[in-house]
Amino acid sequence: MANKIKSVAFLLLLLIPSIGQAGLISISSDFSEGRDGWTLSADSTSTTPGWSSAGYISGTDRAVSGYWYFEAPEKFLGDLSGAYGQLFSYDFFHSGAGPIGVAGFNMDIYSGSNFITIDSYNPPKGIWTNYSFTLDESNPWTLNNVLATKSDIIEILSSVTRIRIRGEFIEGTDTGRLDNVLLNKMSIPAPPTISLMGLGVLFATYRFKENKKSRKQHLKCT
Repeated sequence: MANKIKSVAFLLLLLIPSIGQAGLISISSDFSEGRDGWTLSADSTSTTPGWSSAGYISGTDRAVSGYWYFEAPEKFLGDLSGAYGQLFSYDFFHSGAGPIGVAGFNMDIYSGSNFITIDSYNPPKGIWTNYSFTLDESNPWTLNNVLATKSDIIEILSSVTRIRIRGEFIEGTDTGRLDNVLLNKMSIPAPPTISLMGLGVLFATYRFKENKKSRKQHLKCT
């Protein structure tokens, strides 16, 4: 009996590290089957993006005032604490008659009224451009026009209420396309409670059997 208990306990000990392990989770939209819940906002002609069976969504500028944006759906929001230090990337394409050079930020991540934002190069017209940002202070994220600290970024990521990606970089009327949006985050490891409880019960049973056996041997000798 003791040998069986020891064997089971050993197997449980092997299971404990795997139960508590963190893993990489990818949240993505490749638009192969539709809009995937994305919307448009601000200076776009519609709040519903266009969709192509080629696998991308698009928006068109009203050219009235300000910029227009792609707005991320619910699955990209919430507690993204595990996304700190991970990658956020997407592909962007745009076209229009006017010149490139509208100043502004590429992407904003909100938590309530607070948000971090990042500025990058303006994409060339007529070709797909990949944008990849690491969600930490190694990239120039800003909060209130000041470089965001690690604690700033983590605080925003802990409760994300909105993510918007800029779709307008051209002066005048323009059209932008979005594809292959990817957000990586680490899962929070679950505590190995069940295995530890099972191990505790097995150990207690083993000690009880050993003590009982020891008492019997003692009685035989007396």
